[in-house]
Amino acid sequence: MATTDSDDVPLSAFRLGFEPGYVEGVIDHVLQHRNEASEGARSALNSAISDSIKLDGFRDSSRAGPQQLRNGVAFELLEGNDRLTGAVLRAWAESHQGLHDLATDHLHGLGIPTGGPDLRRRAFSGLWEREAWIQELAELCQGDVAPDEDDVGLMMSYVSGMAPPMKLYDPDIGSETFSEWIDHLEDLPPDAHEWAEIELFIETVTELASAKRAERVTVQLEAVGHAFAAILGEFDSELRYLGMDETVAAWEAEVSERPALVGAAMDVVSELRETLEEYRPLHPQADSRDREAVRAVERGECEAAILDLVARWDCMKGRFDDTEERTLPEDTVQSREDDSAATGSGGPAGGQGQPEAQEDGGSPPVPEHSADAGEPETTVSMEEHEALLSERDRLRREKESSEVENARLARLNADLESDRRSLDGENSEIRDELSQSRTREESWRVAYVSARAADAGGAAEEATPPDTVNEAVARVEESFPNQLAISLNSKSAKNSPFQRPGEVFDALAWLATVYHSRRLRPGKQPHFDKLLRESCSGWSYKPKQTEVTKEQFDEWYTTTMDGRSYDLDAHIGKGNSYDPKNTLRIAFAWDDERSKVIVGYIGHHQRTRSS
Repeated sequence: MATTDSDDVPLSAFRLGFEPGYVEGVIDHVLQHRNEASEGARSALNSAISDSIKLDGFRDSSRAGPQQLRNGVAFELLEGNDRLTGAVLRAWAESHQGLHDLATDHLHGLGIPTGGPDLRRRAFSGLWEREAWIQELAELCQGDVAPDEDDVGLMMSYVSGMAPPMKLYDPDIGSETFSEWIDHLEDLPPDAHEWAEIELFIETVTELASAKRAERVTVQLEAVGHAFAAILGEFDSELRYLGMDETVAAWEAEVSERPALVGAAMDVVSELRETLEEYRPLHPQADSRDREAVRAVERGECEAAILDLVARWDCMKGRFDDTEERTLPEDTVQSREDDSAATGSGGPAGGQGQPEAQEDGGSPPVPEHSADAGEPETTVSMEEHEALLSERDRLRREKESSEVENARLARLNADLESDRRSLDGENSEIRDELSQSRTREESWRVAYVSARAADAGGAAEEATPPDTVNEAVARVEESFPNQLAISLNSKSAKNSPFQRPGEVFDALAWLATVYHSRRLRPGKQPHFDKLLRESCSGWSYKPKQTEVTKEQFDEWYTTTMDGRSYDLDAHIGKGNSYDPKNTLRIAFAWDDERSKVIVGYIGHHQRTRSS
């Protein structure tokens, strides 16, 4: 059986089977290739966008560009807009015709219907069984030119008309304790006696988590308070210049009043400090016009990132207010309705026109039909009346939530437009050169080669992408001998068939530049995963592996150089398939004495107990 016995599944549930970053990539792809879609797919997508998203300056939001629509479309899919989801999936599937044919032929051979989801009813017909999903996914990912595993999964779901199984957990979960638990549970056979008590175990862990969560909030509130105070004291002049000193002080008070915001506040305060640290040396004017022209661009980007936090904070508060309203206890809702009735709100003044309750507490009297009235008068029961009130409140809350999000996007658009005009006036020559000269990936390589050539006193050579992984490794070794060393262990794939060697160069260069420079700074380390994703699209950073796995497969997680052994705790990588052409991992260590990154493994997935 390929599906579970279940009712229809909403189309928007497809995102639960994939990482958020992949879903965002699907949205980007569809918006970028919208004009290439068939007339029917393009019309359905534009119509759904027009009816779902409102943008300032656009009478018809479907005429906006991909970047202007990206956040709005992502928000609608997150909120369960099945009509827009169906239009996005249809356009995406149509733009991958080769993969569509591959999935159709494969599933047809298994006797699985291939008619796709019901776009009229905006639903999948069922849900894939996890074991069947994994098996067929592996089958489709085989071949000389294996496609991306997530693309295969989404196409398999779309063609079959069945939702993918929900992604249970990240196999690279950061907590060593939790990773060992998960590994142990995976190793248990299905007839193990522990499974008889799994419900009790889940209940116990849930109760424990609830208690620890409350304790954690208390600790986090104290930590956030200290963090806000430190930022206000340390970056007082920068915040006053940006007009954010009172805003940040207000954030601290808002978190104290609303502890549910503490998790979001920790992320915001961390990002605020990190961005302010980058902004501080850029804030003063440079000592020459040429340097100031370059610094102005970097300063503008930093200021935009800092000011964007204000819009993000307002959005988070708005969602918190909406969630709080939706979860009010029934007696609170009833109390509000009673207050409304007592003051006459929600109906004619003085309560006129509303049926009066009988003294004995019974239902309102049913009016008799009058022959002179023309149409018979409709009577509404108390249950129906309460249902209508509930529906009215639900619609009002949804409307308010949409208004909050639209206001946030409008503020964000206004800020971006203001920044754009400012940069146009001061730095148009530099911006034109940057925007027209090269792609983002090539700009990395040009910058590295130019810097290397400058150190050598020569002219910058033309940057061309490497043809193989070996060539990429050799170039990085030559370009960054003082920041990075390559000493691969015996399990490395020295002739890796990974099909994007240019990205390997970029990732290794990121280790030699961004990662290396941050490791040299004392204090708390930044979010390297976020920094890597910003520089190398689709790549991720993991800081550690479980001790149990490292002990069991020591030769995969250690390397030696100059007689010294290094533990390869951290790794960066791209892809999650079984095909080494599309998946690569680079494991490395940091040497404090040499102030170098030691790369000790390059290849497919490192060995784990589950593999």
